[in-house]
This record gives sequence, structure tokens and C-alpha cells, in this order.
Amino acid sequence: MKKIGLVALFALLLAGCDDGGEKKAQENLRKAEAALEKENFNEAKLQIDSVRILYPKAFEARKQGVKLMQRVDLKEQQKSLVYLDSMMVLKQAQLDSVKGNFVLEKDTAYQEVGNYFYPTQTVEKNVGRSFLRGQVNEQGEMSLTSIYCAGGTLHHTAVKVSAGDTFAETPASKDSYETTDLG
Repeated sequence: MKKIGLVALFALLLAGCDDGGEKKAQENLRKAEAALEKENFNEAKLQIDSVRILYPKAFEARKQGVKLMQRVDLKEQQKSLVYLDSMMVLKQAQLDSVKGNFVLEKDTAYQEVGNYFYPTQTVEKNVGRSFLRGQVNEQGEMSLTSIYCAGGTLHHTAVKVSAGDTFAETPASKDSYETTDLG
């Protein structure tokens, strides 16, 4: 009975001394801090995630990890913002250089956003013609419209364009309408 009591007491002492992996978790957090200083964001995130996975009872380290992850995310976003700002200048210049090759159709009476078309695809030049009409709106969203002018209607919901064994296909869409020209 005495031996069982001693073993139980020894087990309680060991359990009481267990810090839940706090010391080991702190080492991972130090590695994450060092990675953050070097702007190695992926490594910093991996080290923080390791704390959460390997030391689930290291509550203090996990709290610190959450705060550190927020700092990592913020620094990563700040760096991305600088890059995106620099790219915006380049892309705006590229856009301005090609805008003249397209026609902007926008009736401000009913449209908030206009559409850019290739000059040969304006409505006036294509009455009674079946063709695919590509357009990009002022917000950069591209759409492809299938215009079919012949007897009857197609009732199609997707477009597939092929050249040899290469093809591109749109996903099926319910965003379609059919009109008639009254004969």
C-alpha cells in the first residue's frame, strides 16, 4: 500500500512539474520572431502553427503565438501593399496604352459601368450577324456573349471555342436571355 502511495505521489509531482511544453513552445516562438525579422513569413507561420499543434497545453505560448501571427500577417500585408502599389502604376500605364484600341460603350442614363469592345464588335456593325462578342467592363470583368441571329433559337447555356485540338469552354450559365426582332 505504501508503494502505491509513493508511486501516486511521484506521479502527481511529475504532473505538477509539467509546464505543458511552455519552454519548448517558447523556442518555436523565438524561431518565429527571427523569421519575422528576416521577413520569412512562411517560416514564421510554420513555427507558430507548430506551437499550436505540438504543445496544445502551452496556453501562454499559444496566446503569444496568436499575437505574433497577427504581427506576421500585418507585416506580410504591408509588404504586399507596397508591391501592389508599384504594380498599379505599371498596369495603369499599360491599360492607358491599349485603351485607344477599344470602344467604350456607356449610356450614363442606365449604366453605371461601361464596356470596352473591339471596334469590329460594336452593335451597329453586327446587325443580323452570329458571332461571339468579347467585352471587358471598366472594372476589369470580362464576359463573352454568344449572339446568334438565324431562324429559331439555340437555348444554349455555354460556349465552346476550339482550334484544332485546343479548346476553351465557359461554364454553364443561367444568365441568358433571348429576344426576337419580330421577323
